[in-house]
Amino acid sequence: AVAEKHPVAMRALGNIYSQQEEFRDFKKAVKYYQMAVDHGNVESIYELANCYFHGKGVTQDKSKGVELLTRAANKADANAAYILGMLYEKGDGVPQDAKKAVEWYSRAADNGHLPFSRWQQPISVAKVLKRT
Repeated sequence: AVAEKHPVAMRALGNIYSQQEEFRDFKKAVKYYQMAVDHGNVESIYELANCYFHGKGVTQDKSKGVELLTRAANKADANAAYILGMLYEKGDGVPQDAKKAVEWYSRAADNGHLPFSRWQQPISVAKVLKRT
């Protein structure tokens, strides 16, 4: 399936290499995530961002990780939007910015991030706003 350029299969291989202990090889995971992204798989953008942000299989590059997370969030990836909210709230890899944190948390909820949209959003947003 990978030879036939199926992006879902490429992402699946990336997940195997990043998540399965017996096959763990982050360099291969990055290779397959990048291939999946190049072939239009939006979900792989988030996975690739995680690799860059944490330096798994590539040299750590938080700014590239944030760039990829933003790209994924702008394509309605609720997890990416949620992570961006956390990063802006804490100032990890980006300047601390409560307003941007709230914006990303809201987008995460709007795009269906279930834990956040059900109970966590009001609490987190209130805490972020209290600090400003």
